[in-house]
Amino acid sequence: MDCPTPDHHKKIKRKCLKSCNKKCAVTRVRRKPKINVIAPRGIRGAAGPPGPVGLPGTQGPTGAPGIGLLTFYNFIEIPDPMLPGGPAITALTLPIAPATTGPELQVSNQFISLSGIDINSRIALTATIVWSFSFITDGLPQVAVGNQMMQFSIFRDAPLSGVRVGTVVDAGRITEINREATEAMLVSGTFTTTFECTDTGVPAAAANYFLTAAAGAATGFSAPNDSGPTIITSFSNPTIHEVHFGGKVILPNTV
Repeated sequence: MDCPTPDHHKKIKRKCLKSCNKKCAVTRVRRKPKINVIAPRGIRGAAGPPGPVGLPGTQGPTGAPGIGLLTFYNFIEIPDPMLPGGPAITALTLPIAPATTGPELQVSNQFISLSGIDINSRIALTATIVWSFSFITDGLPQVAVGNQMMQFSIFRDAPLSGVRVGTVVDAGRITEINREATEAMLVSGTFTTTFECTDTGVPAAAANYFLTAAAGAATGFSAPNDSGPTIITSFSNPTIHEVHFGGKVILPNTV
């Protein structure tokens, strides 16, 4: 026969099958349910004070030599960069035909001195020159175009007679349109030339570098409203107003 179902937490006895004369004891215990509570995150508390400073570490190994390490630098700026403008510092002479370049002159009679040079060093040189030229037009309504060639060079050891390290040729052009001219006019333009060059194999531990300039040919024409074009012959000598000249001594690359 079936045994009665016991209540929870109640210990009961029931009889087994007829073949068993023993009484069995059955105990049932209710399991506690698992409860997971999910609550919103609370407000972050204030940061605590910083901890004590740790002990200094040991000195690391010496790094590999640098690549192209700069060892020396020098420059000149003429005139004082804090004073805008300024008078011409070098006046150049136009060439006389059949020559295409006028006399070459040292710019401002100043130079840069570099030291710490090794036979394998590279000398990086940079020059920026501000220059101008002008011409005069007739007192008529017209279009006028003027062109001026210029040459700039860097010498080592001595100006003109030393080693010419680098040369650049540049040009400036002025276009003037005058619709109501009643008298002759001075037309001028200002230009900037920048160039770089590198000197190698310098035999001494120190060297001086010089900047030179020469005026090239000046050409142009004017075209009044009531006549054909005419050649401009009233060019003035070009002048240099500002110079920025610098040099760096750089060790050879290691890789």
